[in-house]
Amino acid sequence: MCVCVHLSCLFLVLADMGSGQVDDSVQSTDGQQQPSLNTTRLLDKYLPETDLVLHIGDISYANGYSSVWEEFFDQVQSVASSVPYMVCIGNHERDYPNTNGLFNVTDSAGECGVPYENRFAMPTPAPDQPWYGFDYGSAHFVLMSTEHFFDPTSPQYQFLDAHLKSVDRSRTPWLIFAGHRPMYVDSTGDKHSDSQQPVAKLLRTYLEPLLHEYKVDLALWGHHHLYHRSCPVYQEVCLDQGTVHVLVAMGGHDLSDNVESSNPAWLEYLDYKHWGMTRLTMNSTTLLFEYIHNDDGMVHDKLVLTK
Repeated sequence: MCVCVHLSCLFLVLADMGSGQVDDSVQSTDGQQQPSLNTTRLLDKYLPETDLVLHIGDISYANGYSSVWEEFFDQVQSVASSVPYMVCIGNHERDYPNTNGLFNVTDSAGECGVPYENRFAMPTPAPDQPWYGFDYGSAHFVLMSTEHFFDPTSPQYQFLDAHLKSVDRSRTPWLIFAGHRPMYVDSTGDKHSDSQQPVAKLLRTYLEPLLHEYKVDLALWGHHHLYHRSCPVYQEVCLDQGTVHVLVAMGGHDLSDNVESSNPAWLEYLDYKHWGMTRLTMNSTTLLFEYIHNDDGMVHDKLVLTK
């Protein structure tokens, strides 16, 4: 288990960031993510006290352009060369038709996870099995791929079940789960099989029982470009023994405003108008989760959990 350099561990968490250029140049068909420059500046600001960065999918939006991957790494070099930069695969890293993925869409423009896996050496069980877990301080993190099959017959499900079961909560009392497409989402997207609501339902059907059985404290997601936080929830009902789900997809890409006209009952905080990042501070008894805006550098939402 890694030991934090402070009395508490501090993690910076974000998703869907991408890269931008200060001269506003564009080199790929997906354009660029100019707000990501401010997110990176915020990462730099907290770097001296940071132990680890977690980026939950849609890393660079390179979409087949090696030059965009290089631009992204230039942008995050000060951070990624100083602390562990752990990643989770997203649709823009993996999805392409007829590649044994869950979704038959062209979001990766043919990358099919190859640049992602070769640029990020994560402790995964095998090639094209981008799921894994690791200890850091008083937390154990489990990262899944929402772009691969996760039904109970799949290798991923079997890995997640066995891995969650093996976590020693006396050693790492906090259990944190992450994947790119969200299990809980305030979105009107429901027209296609890869839209937010159908995927969220699949995740709740197959994987939410595992999160509940193994008492996952916090689940982190991306993909729908906004920030929101749930109550402790299970089967769409708030309850003390539930898992808190946080969507942290406001890292730099265009923001999403297609939210439901009435907030879901499980939703406690919603912001679809600001970019930013989140900060996770914990010791063996207390977990503090904070949402920070890029524009003012201030905390606009926070969650405190205790053991």
